[in-house]
Amino acid sequence: MDLSFLSYFDLLFYIVLGLAVLMGFARGLKKTLFTLITMAIFYVAFFLTVGPVSRLLWTMDMPWLGPILANVDASLATFTSFEDSLSAFLQIGLGDAIDVANVSEELLELATGLGIFVLKIVYTLLYFTVILVLYKIICMILAAIIIGKAGKGESKNHGLGAVVGIANGVMAVFVMLIMFGGIMSITESLVTLLPADGSEETEPLVFVPRSDLIQLHQSLIPLAEPEEDPGLSDEMLTMLEEVAAMVEAYNNNLLVQLAGNITTASIVNADETVPLHLNLFDTVLSFEYNEQVVAFRFELGILSEVALIFLESEYMTTSNIADITGAEIRAMFAALGKSNLIISLMPLAIELAAENFGQDLPISKDDLYAIDFAEELPKIGAIVGALFDILNDAGVIAGDGELQDIEITGEVVRDLFQSMSESQVILLLVEAVLVPMLESEDAGLG
Repeated sequence: MDLSFLSYFDLLFYIVLGLAVLMGFARGLKKTLFTLITMAIFYVAFFLTVGPVSRLLWTMDMPWLGPILANVDASLATFTSFEDSLSAFLQIGLGDAIDVANVSEELLELATGLGIFVLKIVYTLLYFTVILVLYKIICMILAAIIIGKAGKGESKNHGLGAVVGIANGVMAVFVMLIMFGGIMSITESLVTLLPADGSEETEPLVFVPRSDLIQLHQSLIPLAEPEEDPGLSDEMLTMLEEVAAMVEAYNNNLLVQLAGNITTASIVNADETVPLHLNLFDTVLSFEYNEQVVAFRFELGILSEVALIFLESEYMTTSNIADITGAEIRAMFAALGKSNLIISLMPLAIELAAENFGQDLPISKDDLYAIDFAEELPKIGAIVGALFDILNDAGVIAGDGELQDIEITGEVVRDLFQSMSESQVILLLVEAVLVPMLESEDAGLG
């Protein structure tokens, strides 16, 4: 842990607390308490309204934006609302290669979720700039009416003002932790993928016989060696190490650890609890799709977990696919099963793939989207991992064996088919692909 970074965070948070106490002491009890109440209302109102307001902006008629958006594309001149103009925005983004009029409703629903997310970001920026300034002006007017000026000789209760100032400072630090906590969590997910420091291995000292010093069958001029991938520069590695030290110092900060003890049910998964400040961060940087909340911080953590499993595999050093293990495959699929984004996109991906290959699915669209892909992905991983281990043990993956060399016990066959029978996706693939192949005239089966 880099103590300098820890000192920086301590200094930053304690300066905010100290300034709040001094301001409270100078302004007195009434004004400090008024500021505490009004700013608490301001922050609470934001997190209560950020979702509803962004959805309201999505459906609200705003024809006055039409002439402005027409400068971007002429098709937006008739703009009335973001909801009604979604197809126009998609056509601009996707170009002429895809006819948006024929896309599925689920793809439009995904685009709707992303569009509302963009409006949520816009609302956040406006709230803490324009709306904040207007709110401050209104609060100044109200303070002049409610509190007024202190009479001559009237005590301002400076001591109690300092005490209330502590509460103001705690609130300010907590708001900072919402922003810093989310950013540090995202950074931590990226830091886990950094290459581990490895000291260069020393080569043993070898004495070459004099007769071998000059070899006439070789050129005296050294030949150019193939260029190796230089990888990351020393400056980049140093910077990444400092980022990792900063994240570690932040997580070890006393105030951060205290805030981490204040937990609540996660908006991503109600069965899990997360620190309140991180949950509030996810409230802003998230969108809804297919009845799931997709939080970017959480999704990046899942993808980082999957990538870390792959990077720690022996395959990364040998580039030999046979060095991948079934356990690693199962672990990656199990991790992906925790991703709301992946499990929400799975039915859409199957639907689009079926349309692309002209294959009719044997189940209805409603049944497809009703499949619990959070449970399906670990099952698929178990099946794929088991098949990979069977083929790898026989040397088929490495190219050293043949399919007929595979030795498999009845127990393994029973377990494999049992797992396949429990997976709705595998049964769907069998019914949609394998059964038609076997029933075709070219199959040669009577």
